[in-house]
Amino acid sequence: MPRANGFEASETERTARIMELRQLFRPVLASVRDDKGTEWVCSNCGGVLVPGYALCSGCRTLRSQARGLGLTLSDSVFPLSYALPDHQLFTDIYEYKRHNHPSLEAQQRLRALVWSFFYYHRDCLEADGRGPATAVATVPSGNPHKEGTHPLKGIEDILPDDIVRLDVVRTQLAAQRSLDIESLAFADVDISRRVMDKHAIVLDDTWASGAKAQSVAALLLRAGAAHVSIVTCARYVNGEFNFGEFAAAYGDPEWSVSHCPIDRRSHR
Repeated sequence: MPRANGFEASETERTARIMELRQLFRPVLASVRDDKGTEWVCSNCGGVLVPGYALCSGCRTLRSQARGLGLTLSDSVFPLSYALPDHQLFTDIYEYKRHNHPSLEAQQRLRALVWSFFYYHRDCLEADGRGPATAVATVPSGNPHKEGTHPLKGIEDILPDDIVRLDVVRTQLAAQRSLDIESLAFADVDISRRVMDKHAIVLDDTWASGAKAQSVAALLLRAGAAHVSIVTCARYVNGEFNFGEFAAAYGDPEWSVSHCPIDRRSHR
């Protein structure tokens, strides 16, 4: 059976997953400009810009908070698709973890999206000095009192076995849209040995403000990780400033496995 980037999959399995993703998702682009040359894409997270800035307001806010708290953030944020209004991913992000009645179909689609990224683009993830990805942590719920395992753990399961799973837990209610490492803890007391001088991944389902994912990234960097990459299934864009103009300039490009979420361009 063909094997690549830690995965085994038959040609039939790969083809089925690719065809489904192509119909449902939309790629995050490196650059979106209107007919006047106005840039609409945040260079960090792929969100909608206020024209004249390189970073969206959310990323600027988090960097300001990090400086005040003495924290280091990840500068490697890789959304796999836009969660656009009236598109399937916008719905799947809510349905896959719906209380009491999570959608198994939504979970399968998100697993396929993450699978395709690591299968086809793991080499890109580990390039540019980031090094081999050796560990992954999922972003826990903001509410520590929620019962059961977060469905994001089921998506994490699709990752190759050579990537060590780290258990980050929430010890108190998370701050809203703000960096908050005080509400987080590692279940593994020997965390430094697992991440010291290594490349760790933070896996999240969606990036809105980015605060929760960056809080986990800051915790890993403080524990000694040399590099942290944030991989998120969706970049949420509904209701953001200038979304109408952004959408008009964006068009409706088709998702493809050749479109790399790392550099946000097609490789072939």
